[in-house]
Amino acid sequence: MWLSVAAALSTIAIKTVAAAISGSVGLFSDALESLVNLVAAAVTLMAVRWSEAPADDEHPFGHARGELLAALLEGTLVMLAGVAILITAVERLLHPIPLGQTTIGLIFSGVAAVINLVVGIMLIRNGRKNRVSAIEADGHHLLTDVWSTVAVFIGVILVQITGKLWFDAGAAIAMSGLVLYTAVKIVVKSVNGLIDHSATPEEGRLIREIIVPFAQMGVLVTQTRTRRSGRQVFIHLTLAVPSQWTVFHAHEMADKIEHAIEAAIESSTVETHVEPSVK
Repeated sequence: MWLSVAAALSTIAIKTVAAAISGSVGLFSDALESLVNLVAAAVTLMAVRWSEAPADDEHPFGHARGELLAALLEGTLVMLAGVAILITAVERLLHPIPLGQTTIGLIFSGVAAVINLVVGIMLIRNGRKNRVSAIEADGHHLLTDVWSTVAVFIGVILVQITGKLWFDAGAAIAMSGLVLYTAVKIVVKSVNGLIDHSATPEEGRLIREIIVPFAQMGVLVTQTRTRRSGRQVFIHLTLAVPSQWTVFHAHEMADKIEHAIEAAIESSTVETHVEPSVK
């Protein structure tokens, strides 16, 4: 996320120069989106750090949902940026202004696009690998910025070829549509993540494989419930053990199951409830 902050700062500077040199509303809109990138990256960085804090008395199940709230906030910021770009573009469409040094502006903007492309891909891969929605959302946001730059490129080049200034504003309007579409996707995914879901099929398979050997020792799992909260997964198991077992032995077996599952599934917390077997 520090890399994302650095990328946002550098692209803001580069795109602002590009917009000032060219006078293009498309490049100006691109610079505006990079400003949103900076705010989003800073918010995400704070949220990810907060979500990694251990459970406490006030938050006994941890702080994992903080990253989802950050992703939701980022989606909202992207949406606001899309609206701002659309308003600016429509204003320029109604009142066109001749462009300046477009070639130099495009070169600067191209450099910024390459930076966003590399950092965006890195963030998406890292976010998916570690199951951090906020980081993945920030990566998608940066890739949207890249496509936005491509749209601006096309618009400015068409202005140079045809001499029609409305292509510049048209490219910015198209960019706003892409930005708004990405914002909706981020918001929907974030809201969906705030609602508890069961563990993934792969995690369910791991749980079943781990408890099989314990059945041979007399421990039967009669109920399995799972729920995912951000990157954390909570697993609740009901264990049936022979009624002649001591409390100590039953607790010892339950601990072994909990430790085995937590070692196999990253960021998992396992709770067990022990009951006497009816057999």
